[in-house]
Amino acid sequence: MKSLIGFLSSLVLIASAISPASSSSVANKLIECIANNNINPSSFQTIFNPESSLFSLLLQSRVQNLRYINSTTKPLLILTPSDDTQIQSALLCSREQGIEIRARCGGHDYAGISYLSDKPYIVIDLFNLNEVQVDVKEETAWVQSGAQLGELYYAIARQSTHLAFPAGLCPTVGVGGHFGGGGFGTLVRKYGLAADNVIDAYLMDARGQRFAHDVHEDLFVRILLLNVGGGDDKKKKTVQANFQALFLGTKDRVIPLMNKSFPELGLKAENCTIWKMMLEEDVPIVILEPLGGKMNKIPESYTPFPHRKGHLYNIQYLVKWDKNGKEEEERHLEWMKRLYDYMEPHVSKSPRAAYLNYRDLDIGMNSAGGKTSFSEASVWGQRYFRDNFKRLTEVKGMFDPENFFRNEQSIPLLHK
Repeated sequence: MKSLIGFLSSLVLIASAISPASSSSVANKLIECIANNNINPSSFQTIFNPESSLFSLLLQSRVQNLRYINSTTKPLLILTPSDDTQIQSALLCSREQGIEIRARCGGHDYAGISYLSDKPYIVIDLFNLNEVQVDVKEETAWVQSGAQLGELYYAIARQSTHLAFPAGLCPTVGVGGHFGGGGFGTLVRKYGLAADNVIDAYLMDARGQRFAHDVHEDLFVRILLLNVGGGDDKKKKTVQANFQALFLGTKDRVIPLMNKSFPELGLKAENCTIWKMMLEEDVPIVILEPLGGKMNKIPESYTPFPHRKGHLYNIQYLVKWDKNGKEEEERHLEWMKRLYDYMEPHVSKSPRAAYLNYRDLDIGMNSAGGKTSFSEASVWGQRYFRDNFKRLTEVKGMFDPENFFRNEQSIPLLHK
């Protein structure tokens, strides 16, 4: 069975600055180094510099958040590897020359940190590493990190009518980032997160060494295809439905009806004021993803994602706009911040929880110098990972003691 290339897409290197005048020579040195170290060169082009006619297309085609489409930040190179040896070469050469790495699976990171940096960097785009091999008998699959969710689902559907994998709805999301952050989907209450169903992986460290089965238990992940049919009855199929409701009347009428049917919600008139805020925007979206069910049975420490028993919903806040421009962007972001503050009394506290795949750099970032202390990083780390954050810093110290992989919200070393 083919190996899974488990390159961690959310980790980057912070390097010293390089002047624009020398960026071209640095890029050329990187290209030469990667070519010399690559033991399995591709038969087609995999390295693109800014002079390449395909450079801008490759960079922008997978920018999912259009806020960053006109960013002046550009990588020195874009690497589109076709196998893991090319990733190994890029890691070794970038580490040697002090260049940041941004790895991109689907480009859906909300803050764009899979393809943006304010330091000299290269982008490793994994879209060529998108193979999915399904083993129906074992109910497992090896999935390369550059595959998108739609490609995973399609590969499963081609092989089986009774197997599925519990992950997200958006077909263009890359599995590397999605699994790494947890992975919400419509099957979450039945089977948990995508990450809860990952059983094994091949990973790559800062020296380009690939490892798997002898790795520490804290780094094991696994991929499992689950039967969502009728148990032993393979002919029986399960159908899930999502319900959306509309009440044609005023809040004075709907509140008594809601409290009669759903008393556990404790709906009050003041809870309905969010609609006033929603009317201020052209395309506001608030998505409440229900938890509970299987999530209540999985311990908080099972994976880094801790928001299990006692949590009702994972809430996603979105706003969209068509006009490009700084003034327009600031107006919409200001509204989003007011909505976020408005929800403060109604959500988790001490700390207010956050979901890594809905990344929010406003809750805190690592220091630019790379010496972020545990207490400093806990400002954001506790929100994403709660008590798992300390365990993650311990694992970080074991497997990346030089802190080669890092970004604005990567796991820091355990500095005092």
